[in-house]
Amino acid sequence: MQCCGQGGYKKNDMSLEDESKLTKEWSKFDGDYEKSMQDIKLFNGDVITMCWPNAGYWTVCRKEGNEKYYGNDKIKVREAEFVRLTHDKNW
Repeated sequence: MQCCGQGGYKKNDMSLEDESKLTKEWSKFDGDYEKSMQDIKLFNGDVITMCWPNAGYWTVCRKEGNEKYYGNDKIKVREAEFVRLTHDKNW
């Protein structure tokens, strides 16, 4: 699994899936992120799909529907209020 040129974990790595706290439902973001493709909801209410956390920032991996944030490497991880496993049907 790779996003936007970033290295990552393989989808079929069961050890990571077994330990995951993420689900397809929104959950309050506690600041401790997992290396997996996520949708995030910011404190301002904006929802951004297909994000990858890396080094304290969210990388937006899908331009379609996320034009406002795509290419913006300044979305700090702490700006997310809620997270979930991505709902993108192609992921």
